[in-house]
Amino acid sequence: MARANSFSFLQTQSQVVSCDICGKKCKSRGGLKRHKTAKHGQSETRQNNHLTSIILSELVENAKQKVINSDIYPATIRKELSQYIYQGIEEASKEFQQLSSIYDGVLKNGDTEKFYGKFYSAIPLNAKKVFKGLS
Repeated sequence: MARANSFSFLQTQSQVVSCDICGKKCKSRGGLKRHKTAKHGQSETRQNNHLTSIILSELVENAKQKVINSDIYPATIRKELSQYIYQGIEEASKEFQQLSSIYDGVLKNGDTEKFYGKFYSAIPLNAKKVFKGLS
């Protein structure tokens, strides 16, 4: 009887599930969930939205909270961020247009690795304009 139960368990675990976004085949639902988080990182409610100042503010606030709550960052940075209030940037600004282009690209193809590459090659150079008030 024990063999039948373990066989049933193995049979259930070996079902292949496919990503509805890119078609990648995963061995389990957990693997599919990890794949979607890693490769398609955006929430499904934002899949078809363009970047707005409201969405940008939410993204900045979420990132800020993650840094503040993580001990891997120096205390000085966490302290500065805990006092920081994001002032926003105009949607017509060059910096916002750059962010919007990068954001639309990740929503379109779901590749967060390309997103980070584009982000880090463009935004840190203009960080003081985008994130006014940070040192």
